[in-house]
Amino acid sequence: MKQIIFLLIFVLAGCSKKSSLDENVPTIKINLDQLSDVSLTEFTDSIGVVSLETNDSCLIASVFKIVKQNNLLYILDQRQNTLFCFDLNGRYHFKINDYGIGPDEYQAIEDFTVTETGLIYLLEPWGNVYCYDKEGKLTQKISLLEKLKSYNEILATDSALVIFSLWGQVLYYPMGNDNKEKIYDLNPPMEILCPLNRSYVYHNKVRTISLFDSKVSELSEEGLMTCCIWDFQRKNNDEGNVEKLIQFLVNERTNSGFDKTILDYVGSGKLLNQFVHKIFENDRYMILLMDYKDDFMHVIYDKKEKKNLVFKQTKENTILHTSVFTNDAFIYYERPFIKSDRNLNCLPSDILKKYEEKQESESNPLITIFYLKN
Repeated sequence: MKQIIFLLIFVLAGCSKKSSLDENVPTIKINLDQLSDVSLTEFTDSIGVVSLETNDSCLIASVFKIVKQNNLLYILDQRQNTLFCFDLNGRYHFKINDYGIGPDEYQAIEDFTVTETGLIYLLEPWGNVYCYDKEGKLTQKISLLEKLKSYNEILATDSALVIFSLWGQVLYYPMGNDNKEKIYDLNPPMEILCPLNRSYVYHNKVRTISLFDSKVSELSEEGLMTCCIWDFQRKNNDEGNVEKLIQFLVNERTNSGFDKTILDYVGSGKLLNQFVHKIFENDRYMILLMDYKDDFMHVIYDKKEKKNLVFKQTKENTILHTSVFTNDAFIYYERPFIKSDRNLNCLPSDILKKYEEKQESESNPLITIFYLKN
């Protein structure tokens, strides 16, 4: 059995002072009050609408998550505990539906991921990982039971699985037999902070952004290495206020009537100046989807042009916070959103019309893909 090493990494929670090593880490300076007038054409090449094939073998009840990889769309339907695979023309390829109580069957799918080589990993909420080849055939079952308090998100590289918990823990699981597992306590154990969807795979490495001080770190067997820092200057979160917030939430988490979200603590006169919800990166862009001044904010750093784009919505009234970033694109699909009191226009008017026409049909949903520039 592999040995487990526990490491306490408080830096990612934003609770420690900046070390002198930060001076050698690339820093991206952002002025959140200097807004840009941005069109979708400034960072996207094209927008495609995929009409998914509909037949008795591939009827989708609800879309929980989409991953785009190798010109294929992988769609998780949690209602049916099924993962569907379509190509970018909407043609159905296969599905994984091993739901059951047998030794090689799963009882629920909490999350999934697909590697660049097409390997598929399904995560059960109690720690089993089911591995499939690019044709959707089961090849291995990995049991990681009782290592984390919960199992909520999975990423994979060619050499390791990385599993995130709502309780702030991260399990680094090398695929080799001789390597040691590691569990990082990255964030305070408070579900309200929801430390999910804040990590990604870039050049076969898993990167994650801290909750409060906007440091991007790379996870590996050797530990965590800060590889980039987002500097919001006067709008960086104050360390003292962060400590107050963490202590307050620790005290309140046992209160059964506590129903606030992290957004209740972000904004003018509140403990946090800003909060990063999601982060993405490819060879051209680094992208943050944030909350600032009680509104959505997009921050895009163009590596090629060495410039920043900061905007609430595009000229086309598009807001990307309800989309997911996968590989080289933003992907939009219809789903409920908690903050319904905000303006959540996600689609240009011509594409929105297609969705309105589609609502009268009983076929599979439309998928909109915003392709980023290279």
